[in-house]
Amino acid sequence: MKLVIGMVEDKINESKNSTHGYIFDGFLVQQLRPRHWIKCWLFHGLSISGMIALDVPEDILKARIIERGKTSKSGG
Repeated sequence: MKLVIGMVEDKINESKNSTHGYIFDGFLVQQLRPRHWIKCWLFHGLSISGMIALDVPEDILKARIIERGKTSKSGG
């Protein structure tokens, strides 16, 4: 958990003067408790200005994962 937050904070620090903001993928947010993200955002003076929730049927998600697996390179 600390590793992921550290990686995100590194990216935030690299672009401190950016006025474009950030997009956090739902996967990362769901893997960590919201309080960890809130602490991170407050520490860096960030705030949430909007959220998007996508509701995709499970069968479509499974099909996407299968297709992604066909084209992904092996990590090994």
